[in-house]
Amino acid sequence: MKNILIVTGGSGGHVVPSTSLFEHLKNKFSVKMVSDLRGSKYINTEKFKYELIDVPNLFLKPYLLPINIFKYFLNIFQSIRFLKNNKTNIVISTGGYMTFPFCLAAFMLQKKVFLFEPNSVLGRSNRFALKFSTKIICYDEDLINFPIKYNSKKVIVKPILKKEIYNLEKNIINFKKEIKKILIIGGSQGASFFDENITELIIEISKKLNMTN
Repeated sequence: MKNILIVTGGSGGHVVPSTSLFEHLKNKFSVKMVSDLRGSKYINTEKFKYELIDVPNLFLKPYLLPINIFKYFLNIFQSIRFLKNNKTNIVISTGGYMTFPFCLAAFMLQKKVFLFEPNSVLGRSNRFALKFSTKIICYDEDLINFPIKYNSKKVIVKPILKKEIYNLEKNIINFKKEIKKILIIGGSQGASFFDENITELIIEISKKLNMTN
């Protein structure tokens, strides 16, 4: 049985898709997950076991750059040791700056690296790791910031949802047709749009439609 490590960090946009991926893989592979302090708050500890490894953001505080560079190289060596100790065969990165040391460590150990980009904009860490990755799994054929020379590495799939969703019976809820419901989904890279426009849009729509939360 192959040993797979899913590395994820930062926002829920990285972490939540990784937990869905974990659910789908765990019955056929030995799967572990690693995240950082920021990402850990999006993980249900009752359902998912994960290792916590904190990786510094190199550019968040410029005056700490020398120290953070030292810590970052230390993280790479920690990642190498982790992969060796767990006999990891495949590393899957869902993005976030904490994932890059593991991707680089996997490359140095000649392990396969798969990238998973659930967003419409290619993240910085996944972009750096593209050079030595095997494939990048994504939902969007026209990923923003994606280098054309790596198009052959793209694998386009339908959105991977939580496993329990696929087991739900269809049409088990009686919808009230007279009430319109709106689902708003956004991520960190689209947050400014919601801050600036969503309130006004909802007010305008509510003047024309009867809505509920």
